[in-house]
Amino acid sequence: MDHPESPATTQPLLSQRPSIEGGQPILESGTWIRLAPPEAQRDDWLARRFGWSRQMRLWVNLIFLSLVLSAVYVGVLVGVEKWTFVQSVFYAASIGYSVGMVPENAAGEDLNLEDDVAILCTCVYAFASMGCLACVGALLVQHVLTRDEKFVRREIERITKESLDCI
Repeated sequence: MDHPESPATTQPLLSQRPSIEGGQPILESGTWIRLAPPEAQRDDWLARRFGWSRQMRLWVNLIFLSLVLSAVYVGVLVGVEKWTFVQSVFYAASIGYSVGMVPENAAGEDLNLEDDVAILCTCVYAFASMGCLACVGALLVQHVLTRDEKFVRREIERITKESLDCI
């Protein structure tokens, strides 16, 4: 039996084990099935269905998480502080993503947080946004390093093939 799977990921079928009732085996002995963890099955399904890799799913999840955090925080500012939607969006971008904008009221004065709930939500939102930005940075670094590793691997294979062709 030549199977590419390692023994750690494959197990013999139940028919190869002694039968409890002493009956006939369900499948032929010597048949192997691959028991993949549910995460691997989900990854395979996503790759076939959408062409998404694990890294792409991380990107989508981070973007989705950032949008949900921003929407909740904008909702808190609109509901608790009674700011307008545009003021809340600018402030959320300033606090969460270091854009540096401070909203102003109609008189041109800077708005400040006055409610304790909004201040607490600002702290939580700022830390969560910093975490999202750190994850985005880590994904960027991983993407660049992975691309460089693939490039180096292809170059090594090309050079090896050329050197073997010369011999």
